[in-house]
Amino acid sequence: MTAPAMETTSVGGEDLVAALHLEARLLTELRKSLAQQRAGVADSDADLLDASTRAVSRTVLTLEEARRRRARLSQLIAAGEADADEAPHDPIDPPGFATARVELRQIAADTIRELSLNQLILKRAIRAGDACLQEMFGAGEPSAGYAANSRQTVSAVAGGVVVNRRA
Repeated sequence: MTAPAMETTSVGGEDLVAALHLEARLLTELRKSLAQQRAGVADSDADLLDASTRAVSRTVLTLEEARRRRARLSQLIAAGEADADEAPHDPIDPPGFATARVELRQIAADTIRELSLNQLILKRAIRAGDACLQEMFGAGEPSAGYAANSRQTVSAVAGGVVVNRRA
């Protein structure tokens, strides 16, 4: 019994261009999710904030896999060209590659700006929420001692005497 022949698929430059387009599309999805996240914070909508945070996480994971795939494609293409018995060859430059790469870089730069904005907004929202909770539960700034006007005389205490049982 003979082993089945392995199916060999050729990997070409068009696959690399498609991978770049996929990453650009994923970055665009990420930017939409980041905008939804900001809207959730602005509207104090916990459900929208939660859903958009999950969408950001899913998109980032998918984006990481797409980048790994692009790296594998690049390696396969480079290895395939190295195996060919060609004399000095030009660098990999399939049709549409340069345009797709420029587009991906621009979208990535825009996404980085939006990520930075979301980080700032979320940090401020967390600080504001912490301050609100501290105010609600009376955990404001701890005092270093008694306030200057906190001394009261016995006559100022209405209807009784203050006794310090620890002394």
